[in-house]
Amino acid sequence: MLGWLAGAGLLAGGALLLVLRRRRHRVEPAQSKREERIVPQAPPAPVPAPRPAPAPAPAPAASPASDFQVDVGLAGVEMHVTAGRLSLSLMNAALSFDLTLRHAGPAPLTGLVLRADMIGAHAALQQTEQLGGPAGEAPVIAQLASLPPGDTRTIAAEVRLPLAQVTAIRQGRSSLFVPLLRLALEGDGQGRRTLTLLVGPPGQGGQVQPVRLDAGPRVVAPLLARVLG
Repeated sequence: MLGWLAGAGLLAGGALLLVLRRRRHRVEPAQSKREERIVPQAPPAPVPAPRPAPAPAPAPAASPASDFQVDVGLAGVEMHVTAGRLSLSLMNAALSFDLTLRHAGPAPLTGLVLRADMIGAHAALQQTEQLGGPAGEAPVIAQLASLPPGDTRTIAAEVRLPLAQVTAIRQGRSSLFVPLLRLALEGDGQGRRTLTLLVGPPGQGGQVQPVRLDAGPRVVAPLLARVLG
């Protein structure tokens, strides 16, 4: 009986040792996994702050307007007008002026024809009609057989407008006339270019003033001429 108990005790002790070994084998991997999970990782590299976009370059300033107009189609002919006087009669308005041409292009020009007329500016007229140059049947004020590079020519001319064709601008009891001088330059194989100027007596700040039609026949001078297009 004692031998059986002793054998059973030995068997129970061996079984206990076997269970403990199995538990140890089962726990140790879990502990190793837990250790792997808590291993500290290196902090992420800092992300550089975005650089601000460079400010755009300022746009170049526009050059001031000038009475001289250059047209590439006519090899760079410059046109400048100096208004003389405006004579008002009972029937007509006559404007005298000097037109200066300066050829700044590299090639000579031939067969130049200059046309000019005068109209009265008014809101009832289309902009293309006021700034589109003289009519096709406008008087020819000059013809030049040739204009060499670097050459300058000054032409004295006069245009007339019947007062019956003027659409006056009413301002109170005053009847106002705003003269527009329209020019066209044509050349052999060079196309056509136009120039429109506002003409009138000088006012405050160098402004061009309208002309009164209800003040009777007279001569208006001096005059200013400002390029419109």
